[in-house]
Order: sequence, then structure tokens, then C-alpha cells
Amino acid sequence: MNNEEINLNQLLLEKNMLTGALEGLAAFVSDHISKENVLMQDVSALHGLIYGIQLMAEAHGDNLDKYELKLIEEKRNK
Repeated sequence: MNNEEINLNQLLLEKNMLTGALEGLAAFVSDHISKENVLMQDVSALHGLIYGIQLMAEAHGDNLDKYELKLIEEKRNK
């Protein structure tokens, strides 16, 4: 959300995307990692999924902080 006003709808969308990503991660692990012979390709894919979710979570946390600061400033200016 570069130079965009942070709003509650965007934060809820990010939360829903994180929830979906975690559900996808669980399904991937169940289908590819929870078997007897795990391929290196599957381990690499798992690493990529985890890294992507980590980046999403960090961005969401930053946006939550910015949103909270915005609310505090609005309250102070009233």
C-alpha cells in the first residue's frame, strides 16, 4: 500500500488473503510433505510458500500499525 490511504477494507482484505494462504499452505503440506518420499522440489516449494506468507504478514502488520497511528491522529485532531 505504497502512498495509499490505509483503510479498514484493505486491512480486512489482507487478513482474508493471509487466512487463505495459510489454508493453502496446510493443504500443500498435507498433499506433498506428509508422505513417505518427499521430493526436493516440494521442499523448495514449501520454502517459497512460507517466505511469501511471511512477507504478507509483515506487510499486514506494518499496515495495521499505520492504520492505528492514523486513528490516533484523527482522535487527537478532534
